[in-house]
Order: sequence, then C-alpha cells, then structure tokens
Amino acid sequence: MASWGWEQRAVERFAPVVSYDRAGLGASDAGPMPRDGERLVVELHTALEHAGIRPPYVFVGHSYGGLLARLFTERYPDEIVGAVLVESSYPRVSTAAAGPVLRYMGLLPFAPWAARLGLMRLYVTFAGTDVDRLPEPERRERRAFLSSSRHWAGIVRELRAWGPLTNPEGARTHGFGSRPLAVLTAEKSARRWERWAAMQEATARLSSDSIREIVPGATHGSAVTDSASAAFVSAAIHDVVTAVREGRRLRQVVSPAHRQRLVRSTAEVLASTQRGAT
Repeated sequence: MASWGWEQRAVERFAPVVSYDRAGLGASDAGPMPRDGERLVVELHTALEHAGIRPPYVFVGHSYGGLLARLFTERYPDEIVGAVLVESSYPRVSTAAAGPVLRYMGLLPFAPWAARLGLMRLYVTFAGTDVDRLPEPERRERRAFLSSSRHWAGIVRELRAWGPLTNPEGARTHGFGSRPLAVLTAEKSARRWERWAAMQEATARLSSDSIREIVPGATHGSAVTDSASAAFVSAAIHDVVTAVREGRRLRQVVSPAHRQRLVRSTAEVLASTQRGAT
C-alpha cells in the first residue's frame, strides 16, 4: 500500500480510503496457495468485512490490480459502484507481453534469492527507481519491502498463478456494466508498446460509461508513485466518486477544463502536505 502514498493524501480529503498489502506482500503475512485472483479478492472482501468497512466501494487498481478489480466486481456485483484502473493488466498480458516485459517476468523467480544476498537492497538504494518519487514515510517503507526476500517470494507465488489461473478467471468476467470507469494509461507505456494501448482501449470498453485518459509523462510505475501523476490519478478518482454520488454519467462530470483545474488544485494539495511533512 506504500506505493499509493500520494493518492491516499489527496483522496482522503473527499472520501474514505482503504489500501492494503495483499497476503505475502509488504507487511502482510503469507496466505494459502494458490495465489490466484479469485482467492485474492475473497481475502480482500473478508478483510473489509472484518474491519467493518461496508460497501459501496469504488475500486482503484494499478497493473495486476486491474484484473482484481474485474474479479471483485464479478464476485460482488452489488458492492462495486465504480472503478479507476491505472495501467491495468489484461487477461492476455502474461502471454502476449512485449519482449522486455517477458524477460522481466522471467527474472522474477530469482528475486527472492537476490534479496537474501542483499542485492535488492543495493539496487533500490543506489539505482534510480520509481520508489524514489514517493513521499516519506512511504518511500522508506517501499524500499524496505523491495529489499525483503519474503516480499519477492509473495510476488513469485502470484506470478505462478497468473497465467494458468488468474488470466482465465479474468477472461470469464463480464465487465463493469454501466458503472463509471476511468482507465488511465501511462504516456510512455502507450508509446513503447502498441499492444498495451490496445489492451487499455479494450479495458475501457468493459463499461458503457467509461473514459480513457493518458497520464502525461508517466511510466508504468511512476503513474502512481510520482506526485504529478498521482494528482492526475486522484482527480480521476474524484470524478468517479462524484459521478456515483450525484447519479450522473462519468462523461457528464469530466471535461478538459474541469480536469485541468482539478489536477492543478490536487497538485497544490499534495505540495502543501509535503511541505508540512518536512
């Protein structure tokens, strides 16, 4: 949940915010196998129930979280009223990915070993990563997780279930119906991988009330960790929440001028919170 540090600061000003580490990731204990998407959304639902956090929910997911948003909506359709998907994965991503993505996924099983040898700590300390864009204390927390062999082992467990289990589960879902859906794509991802842009377009078609927007200058990771990108994402969340609360279509809420003002004001809020923390 540390990756959402900027967005949490912005969104908590207009709506309750819940973020969490999936079992086996970050600060959460490992969960039972297999770590497929359907198990993950049941665990999330159970956690929300135990915490006394009642629906309705607007589901916000990044990357793999986009698949989980589809699965959660499919399993608990009466509880999801809208969604914001940032650089959302797609049921074919693990098999139709570009060469660099496939190579990265192929190296992931070695990450827990690299973490045990201290190599991941060296990497996140001295290499420039998207984590460096986070505010404190989230930056420090995220670096600690990425240095942990336990965290990487959790990622590998999910990776093993992704292709054979989670992708088919996601492919069987029926989308978001008429719920307001914002699909946000990182500018650099769209430029570098044509099929990624096509998958984002297909994701936007999962709702009859959707918008698809480009996050300027963002990469897959910095789309959520960079403060300027987070202002854009937070503005999209605000618009979806507004559409739900006012019973309006999302496209009636969003306009270029409105979005520009909202992003600018959100960026000012995030800058003020950062100044107050220093």
